[in-house]
Amino acid sequence: MIAALQAVLGGAYDSLGLRAESDELLTAAVGTLETIPETDPDQLAWLRLMLAKIRTRQSRFDEAKRLFDASLPELERKGRLNSP
Repeated sequence: MIAALQAVLGGAYDSLGLRAESDELLTAAVGTLETIPETDPDQLAWLRLMLAKIRTRQSRFDEAKRLFDASLPELERKGRLNSP
């Protein structure tokens, strides 16, 4: 429940251009979801992508790539993304 609120607020802050605040909330949401065994993998993958987008804007490319790479298999499995 708390991770869902953090994700919503993180997305709202991102929309407002408040990258640091968004990064903090999305990082917390991802961290929380990674510790919960029954987490929906699709939801976690999308949150990682949101965080990767923010990290890219912050020129934190290695971190963004790790988040993207962690998201890709789940999103491909669900047919949400297709890689070449």
